[in-house]
Amino acid sequence: MNVIGMNEFLNDLFILMINLSQIRNESTIVRDFLAAMNSFDKGIKFRIASNQEYSSPRTIRIATAKHEFGKLMIDGSGEEIGEPQLSCFRNAARILALILENTEQERLLEEESLRLESAVRERTASLEASLEHFRRAQRSAHVGSWEWNIHTNRVLWSDQIFPIFGLSPKEFDGTFEAVAERVHPEDFDCWRENVRTCIEDGKEHAIDFRIVRPDGTIRWVGAYGDTERDAGGRPLCLTGVAMDITERKIAETKLNTSL
Repeated sequence: MNVIGMNEFLNDLFILMINLSQIRNESTIVRDFLAAMNSFDKGIKFRIASNQEYSSPRTIRIATAKHEFGKLMIDGSGEEIGEPQLSCFRNAARILALILENTEQERLLEEESLRLESAVRERTASLEASLEHFRRAQRSAHVGSWEWNIHTNRVLWSDQIFPIFGLSPKEFDGTFEAVAERVHPEDFDCWRENVRTCIEDGKEHAIDFRIVRPDGTIRWVGAYGDTERDAGGRPLCLTGVAMDITERKIAETKLNTSL
């Protein structure tokens, strides 16, 4: 059976036998343990205890209330070791067990942290891919999304809305009034009433209306949305989608004319 001297107690025994290689020697609890062990006679020998020797009074368990990490037995090589010395050894062993348990907990926490980081990265990549797919779908269908915060009066447009209105992001100041001034005068009252009933009465915002671009071009827009409300039912914002339906309106006019 292996016989291990005090000078080899940590490096040769526990690091090899109980995987203590991750313990940082500068930690306070390790220093306490080393101080306790160094106070004993360096000639005292230890060996790994067998199961049959487990109940021996000279067996020292490296254990906490939750885990047992191993056990040692003081080698019977002639040294006089009484109960006070054994008690000190057991206290030192309990300190070491706490080191091991803390190290294991840190390892598990690190593994869980790495797992969560990996899951977040995968989820982020998936969301980014979904968002890009949504953007491509919007571009292909010439559909854009919008949001009007009723309390701040800020209007947010996705990239597809700007060309519908013939504006660049720098030319749009992001207010409800900036949208309203682009609505065709003949459709303005109907459009405003539709917005009002959506907010006040909870009706769906669904309307086809004309807009006038800065260059004077008239386009048809189809807008669809709903009002988001707080827990008390108070309106927070109006969100929805919009698309250029000019070609459809032209086709409908031609069809009606031919009938």
